[in-house]
Amino acid sequence: VGATLMADGALTRGRYRVERELGRGGAGTVFLADDLSLGRKVALKVYHRRGRAERTRLLIEARTPARLEHPGIVRVFDIDETLAAIAMERVLGGSVRHEIDKGGLPPARVVRWLVTCAEALAHVHAADVVHRDLKPSNMLLRADDRVVLTDFGVACDPGYVAPGARAEGTLKYMSPEQKAGAPASLAMDVHAFGVATREILEHVSADGPAALHELVGACLRADPRQRPDARWLVERLTPLAALLAPG
Repeated sequence: VGATLMADGALTRGRYRVERELGRGGAGTVFLADDLSLGRKVALKVYHRRGRAERTRLLIEARTPARLEHPGIVRVFDIDETLAAIAMERVLGGSVRHEIDKGGLPPARVVRWLVTCAEALAHVHAADVVHRDLKPSNMLLRADDRVVLTDFGVACDPGYVAPGARAEGTLKYMSPEQKAGAPASLAMDVHAFGVATREILEHVSADGPAALHELVGACLRADPRQRPDARWLVERLTPLAALLAPG
């Protein structure tokens, strides 16, 4: 299947015509494809493997954002368990990861990313979902530069413990308790938000507002009970975004 999908213009199971690869991660590869049934472009994520664990992750990654319904959360259109693929909206602006690698980011733009990401995360948390893999490459950008959260493959309920208490997510962004395989908590995502913010601030064209550095410090507190929640992040970032907005 992978070879067929990589072929230029291949027709995938009669509905999706693959155009080109958009990105590749540990779990799967994302392709730009034409949905021939509905006449639209989609992002088609195809998993590298098709085992039991991958099927479980596929279902979680498709069903979680499908039930959350928020402009800051990627829209899922279709799932194909045989192909091990998910058809999602094509988010045109690329990812925050791609943008920060360019460097020279204006502070106002960064704050806009952060507040829209925090709004989406607050919605996720209000539904009692822990993302567990929040990072710049999973923050996509709409044409208006608002963040869209994607890749919910390891999302779970608070209190979930992975088999063998193994750590799931991306090591660089994990909180100490997540690395230790502790039960999932919303505070883990807040820690990841802090790590991502600190990383983004390293690429800002001028010194970032002091309030952002203070926010990072709050998110990275060692004791998860002392970290703020996502609503607090929104409340702190919203006035800062208004202050830095052009005009």
